Amino acid sequence: MEYRRRTYSVLLRFNPVLEIGSFNLQISDFNWTGDAAPFDDIGDREIRAVEQGIIQ
Repeated sequence: MEYRRRTYSVLLRFNPVLEIGSFNLQISDFNWTGDAAPFDDIGDREIRAVEQGIIQ
């Protein structure tokens, strides 16, 4: 089960067969000073497919 927001995420995993689990809390970096383009400014960028974690 995962709950994700822009600034943080909480992930809870459990494997009933192995009877192990994990709890993960991620906090995003608030000091980022990059130059991000607006979300609606996609323009003519190429959209590439991702298969099994590899960009084609």
